[in-house]
Amino acid sequence: MVTSHTASLAPAVRVMRPIVRTINAYENLRRAARSDRPRPRRARPRPGPQNEVPRRTGRPDVWLLGSSGYSARLAAALGLPLSFAAHLAPENAVPAVELYREQFRPSPVLAEPYVMVSVGVLADDGESEARVRAHALSHAMLRMFTGRPFLIPTPKQADTLYASASSAEREAVDAWTSRIVYGTADRVVEGVNHVQATTGADEIILVPEAHSPDALPRSTALIADAYGIPDTAADKAA
Repeated sequence: MVTSHTASLAPAVRVMRPIVRTINAYENLRRAARSDRPRPRRARPRPGPQNEVPRRTGRPDVWLLGSSGYSARLAAALGLPLSFAAHLAPENAVPAVELYREQFRPSPVLAEPYVMVSVGVLADDGESEARVRAHALSHAMLRMFTGRPFLIPTPKQADTLYASASSAEREAVDAWTSRIVYGTADRVVEGVNHVQATTGADEIILVPEAHSPDALPRSTALIADAYGIPDTAADKAA
């Protein structure tokens, strides 16, 4: 039986199907890349000194994830911590966080507003190299939003796609690239710190953006080194 509720889910299902297919394809690529290849250094998460949401209960934390003012208002009304997806809508981050704090109502879960902001990041040895990689990701996002298969192309493939793209598609690719904090590790740290300063976020979550299983840990390790986060795996091996 198809109800109005299930019918309303149809657009979401159509969007999610290619996402699931892409995730599966990416996992296959990642497994293939692991064979007979030395494992790259991986940055491991390390809790900060005060990174836990002040709890009033012993239950797991429940966050509201969103990228709009509506999400901010809902999190405020429910008295939940807000996780804002600035890697998707950085232009909405500051006004949404301000709205959340202004309208926050204490709840049994949370006494005061608490905000996490996500930032899309990509670090490389040079600014131009990072931009090339960021551009490749933007092509995949363009294809996703237009309902086409969206495996992230290699930088070389992205150049070919960009050359044959329409002016509107190029504008969309450039706009998405501008949403990513990319560059050398120091430049990325500067950009991330700026997001934290402008939003006043209690926590920042980094969303690594890259086109290959090699580029992801490489970018993450560069950023971790720039922040002075120790390589715990290497320390244990030593």
